[in-house]
Amino acid sequence: MEKLDKHTVEKELQKYLEENGLFLVDVLIDDHNHVKIEIDSMAGVNIEQCVKVTRIFESLYDRDIFDYSLEVSSPGLDAPFKTKKQWEKNIGKKIWVTTHDQKKICAVLSGFDEHNIIIKPVTLKKRGKATVEIVEESETNIPIDQIKTMKKYIKI
Repeated sequence: MEKLDKHTVEKELQKYLEENGLFLVDVLIDDHNHVKIEIDSMAGVNIEQCVKVTRIFESLYDRDIFDYSLEVSSPGLDAPFKTKKQWEKNIGKKIWVTTHDQKKICAVLSGFDEHNIIIKPVTLKKRGKATVEIVEESETNIPIDQIKTMKKYIKI
């Protein structure tokens, strides 16, 4: 069995993904050639897009040679962002940022540059059983090197 290479797989899929308005979030390949490909787009991902990426992959890599298993999906709703394209997709939306010093911040992502993310912090206040969200008007920066994780805010 030949071993699949992450960088080669990424490179092979890139053109198809770009042509179809998709972007690669991650490619994971374990020692047994179990391949997990995470894709996304600015509008989200549907099952048909996952099936098409599966077919493209299968046309590139012969199972008899590589003996792989394959899973193609979008990242989960609560998965931390792995690419700046995901940051771009979530500009104007509420996110959770966890810093390396374990500070957890709810905020609206206003933008980012090569050194910082720009946010408007959100204060969450309990009023009885309801949670009131107050978005601050002033923006603040968080240096990218201080961010441990960033993910979508999901209201339960």
